[in-house]
Amino acid sequence: MIVALAPFALVLAPRDNASVIVFAADGRAAATAIAHAGGTVLARFSSFGFVARAESPGFATRLYLAGALLVLDGAGRGGCLASTGRS
Repeated sequence: MIVALAPFALVLAPRDNASVIVFAADGRAAATAIAHAGGTVLARFSSFGFVARAESPGFATRLYLAGALLVLDGAGRGGCLASTGRS
């Protein structure tokens, strides 16, 4: 099963200096992880997550260390969501 998911992991893996989608146990935990990792919230993604960004390398690793359960590549969603005002 892990082998079957490997292509998705490569596509969805966050890159440095990119928007990411951060999920945690709840919205407060996700926001706390983003703050502790030195990131900025761009938009709410769901009741469990946010779109966030940080300029310094290693943001995804810092998010996991700060309590994030899942960090995915935002693929530019932060800019779109932030500009439309959707939450």
